[in-house]
Amino acid sequence: MKRLAGLIAAVIVGTSFLSPGLPASAPAEAATKPCAERQQPSTEWPSFGRNLRNSRAQTSNITRTSVSNLKAAWALSSSEQNGVGSFESTPIGAAGCIFATTSTGSIFAVDPETGKAIWHTFEPSEGPLNGLFAPAYVKGVLYAIVGRSGVPYVVALDASTGEELWKTNIYQDLSDAELHAAFQASSVVVYDGMVFVALVGTDSFSFSHPSFFILSAKDGSVLKKTTVIPQEKWLEGYAGGGIWATAVVDAHTRHLYVGTANPYNKRKEYKFTNAIIKVDMNRKSKRFGEIVGHYKGDLDYDPELYDTPQCEYLGETQPIWYSGFCGQKDVDFGASPSLYKNSRGRTIVTELQKSCTVHAVYADTMKRFWKRPTLAVGGQSGCAGGSAYDNRAVYISVNEGVMFALNKDTGATLWKTAYKDAGPSYHPVTVGNGVVYTVGNNGQLYAFDNRTGKILYHRQMKADGQTCTGTQSAGLSIVSNTIYASCDTADGSGTSAVFAYRVES
Repeated sequence: MKRLAGLIAAVIVGTSFLSPGLPASAPAEAATKPCAERQQPSTEWPSFGRNLRNSRAQTSNITRTSVSNLKAAWALSSSEQNGVGSFESTPIGAAGCIFATTSTGSIFAVDPETGKAIWHTFEPSEGPLNGLFAPAYVKGVLYAIVGRSGVPYVVALDASTGEELWKTNIYQDLSDAELHAAFQASSVVVYDGMVFVALVGTDSFSFSHPSFFILSAKDGSVLKKTTVIPQEKWLEGYAGGGIWATAVVDAHTRHLYVGTANPYNKRKEYKFTNAIIKVDMNRKSKRFGEIVGHYKGDLDYDPELYDTPQCEYLGETQPIWYSGFCGQKDVDFGASPSLYKNSRGRTIVTELQKSCTVHAVYADTMKRFWKRPTLAVGGQSGCAGGSAYDNRAVYISVNEGVMFALNKDTGATLWKTAYKDAGPSYHPVTVGNGVVYTVGNNGQLYAFDNRTGKILYHRQMKADGQTCTGTQSAGLSIVSNTIYASCDTADGSGTSAVFAYRVES
């Protein structure tokens, strides 16, 4: 989301996100320590949110008392390992390896002890593809979204070697009405032999109708394609509703939940835009792959301005991706949701909107459970960092560096701590063993006491000659008692790194 303006410019002028002279693909390096099924599942972090519920929670031997002793173990530099692009999402860990992806197509398998690449493969990402986000690991296979010649693909790789098992061009069935500047900006979700992939258009194309896809995890074939806005509504002028966020899945009911983006038409807001939608993921259901419920979040527009002459005549021609003439506020659901049980055993979906409002919704009825408005100044460059939760609270970081712990039953503030990180907060939060973590735009690693909000640790991330000078959307995971954190820009030289931190025994 942070590079949307640059992406639009690149699409218009036809520039590539790859450096000149790079090959269309690079062979996987020889594996020195294959990523095999060796690790205990309870210590792994195999997907963006660690599990289908996006709890972003993990057990660990790093405690409130020992976290101050965290030390950098190593740093993996993308450029030093012949990679391309920056690390912009959560590294994952499974089968004894760490897997990390860059914004322009490098995929690494890394030895967790040494930080050395076991294999590296290059899947070029060009044109309207907003970065390569977190992969997902399932039973020896690594799934990721990449791009070739401006066309997003989903790929499945052998996790031990990086060998490509299959690839699917998810643009092949898109109509012209869906194609306008469509790209991908969320992590893959793998569930029950299926891969869920979502697309985004841009607010500057007022007739774009982004889709989401459900693929077979076995061979990549398309099982279902659905546009967020039904086709029968297109002629009425409704457009938009792309998906930035990484979805959650309730495996018990076989439903998927995810937030959607702004309306792209400056004068019409459909019920599935700026909303949390519910998708049927039961392949035996007559409504498989369809939207079967929704919760409408904060509206994008000011109704009084929507009906003005300047909006009618100028709104669609604005050179920016939302229209101030029409009172649009740019309040997509950009953060990834979480799925948890409340004190009465009801399943709740909670998600942060760019209005900096947190919505908690009953998963079965899609009715509001609680709403916590305006934790910070929202709108353009508003709040978009994913939450984490444990048995105490939901943890959310908002703009200008403020961490909140919210009561899971009421949304009331249990504590809030200002850690004074300037700018919008797009970083997801992580929690483990009583400690809440995030990284800052300033390149620092932060740790908070989950009971009080006290800052227990904050240090500039640095190791092996790399210093994290800034990061805007990366996240961190906890795998086998080690923290793995991504950094967009390290050492001030345009390179990027993944840092490993642990408490030495």
